[in-house]
Amino acid sequence: MVRGKQTCKILKDIRRQVAEANDIEYITSECQYKGDCTGTCPKCESEVRYLEHQLERRRMAGKAITLLGLSAGIIAMNACANSPGQSAKNTSEIKLECQSVPTDKDSLFLIKGTVTDSLTQKPIVGANVSEKETTNGTLTDANGEFTLKVSGKYPLIIQYVGMETQEIEINKKGATYIQVALRESNMTMGESTIISGEILEGDVDYETIETTLPEFPGGTQALFNFIRENLQYPNNDICVTGRIVAQFTVKEDGSIVNARVIHGIHPDFDKEALRVINMMPKWKPGTKQGEVADTEYTVPIMFSAE
Repeated sequence: MVRGKQTCKILKDIRRQVAEANDIEYITSECQYKGDCTGTCPKCESEVRYLEHQLERRRMAGKAITLLGLSAGIIAMNACANSPGQSAKNTSEIKLECQSVPTDKDSLFLIKGTVTDSLTQKPIVGANVSEKETTNGTLTDANGEFTLKVSGKYPLIIQYVGMETQEIEINKKGATYIQVALRESNMTMGESTIISGEILEGDVDYETIETTLPEFPGGTQALFNFIRENLQYPNNDICVTGRIVAQFTVKEDGSIVNARVIHGIHPDFDKEALRVINMMPKWKPGTKQGEVADTEYTVPIMFSAE
């Protein structure tokens, strides 16, 4: 119940940010739902439908749609929705079905689809769906659904923190309906997804825009080694294993700030993960659209009683 209410609050704040970024009038109120809240109560769903309708009107008018500052909210929502210790044994499933849907641009065609968890079969809210190496993208809604106009020049990338990224080639003949089932990533660290950005619709410029993630000195393997060498199992009588998801900001000068745990397993273990993160040397900063920029980075850290 408490977790569901927290998820509901995060989603409401995300909708508010989207509305403000796109000059959409959006009035919300405190959720009064009395049932076992799953984070998608009837009122929330009606707000989602309203916002989707307003965003679609902007798309049809050829206006740019902006999603800014949503990374922390999306990832925190994911942490609330998943319990520790889960692992997906099913393989990823991708189905593509072509259908003819007219579009208003000869150079673009429409992609629709759903993104689900391969283990639970539940829709994934806030998955990042984008054309590779461009800023053309969108997020899945409360039902795990998305709609996106694409050029067909680049593969479609589906990303969600803690899940294996999928890359799908797109057929230019008509529109494509895609069903994607993501499985949990086996990686224990180094996962990072940039979810905030700008969705470009209308006259889309599909030239490659350089976007790079921050890099630990020596690369991902060096990051793995640093955490492994410095991480200490807390000395207490509690036997806890599982994955902590921590997030921090890599500043333009490479320094680490605002380290926090967004999916913990125990206060002592969460504290230890943050201790190691705050020990890190300066990183090579990330870039957005070719310019050095502050970038969010997410690191899952495994504790195993071995």
